[in-house]
Amino acid sequence: MLRNLLLALLLLSSTARAAVVVLVHGFEPQHEAPLWNKEIARLEALEHEVHFLTWSKRLALEQNTQQLAQRFHELRKKHPEEFITVVAFSAGGIMALKAQELYQQEAADERLHLHTVASPLYGYQAPRIAPLVALMIGKSALAIGQGVFSAEEASEIRACQHWINTDCRKDKHACASFDQLPMTGNLPLDELPCQAAPTTALELGHEELVSHVLAELFPGQI
Repeated sequence: MLRNLLLALLLLSSTARAAVVVLVHGFEPQHEAPLWNKEIARLEALEHEVHFLTWSKRLALEQNTQQLAQRFHELRKKHPEEFITVVAFSAGGIMALKAQELYQQEAADERLHLHTVASPLYGYQAPRIAPLVALMIGKSALAIGQGVFSAEEASEIRACQHWINTDCRKDKHACASFDQLPMTGNLPLDELPCQAAPTTALELGHEELVSHVLAELFPGQI
């Protein structure tokens, strides 16, 4: 009985320990500001260390990817032994997933774990358009619309997990675009890039899914 009590106390202390949390915004950071302000306040009140990483839809996909991967390296140097949880929303999940792929090519690190949330990995089947138009809407914005990942090309990335929405009435990004689902590319859930971890499919609103995921990963109210 004493051994079981000690194990329970050890588990309790480990789950209550402050975490290193990294958040990556979606396509409209200004529109999302109330969501992030609320979630950051809750996480910091629970004494977690929170980092908010940004990216620009004006930059090329490769530039955003490289910059985020560099931030991952910097966070690992700052926290060499700790588990780091990255939660990346919508289009930010695409950037973070490509950054995770690059980061893993340079560092065998399974303790930096990425959660993509409602991320349209396979895009909206946007047409290939002239470079001048791409400059107007943003290079990464264009890449997101066209689809960064391909259903025809298998891509397995480690230390990551997907959370997706499936109800088109609650999340327009769960609606098919030209007969393809942006979040899955019509693939079975176990064939998405993070094949080592199960994909969680829910029926929530686009931003609502972020709060749900953070509450699941870091429970507690203020």
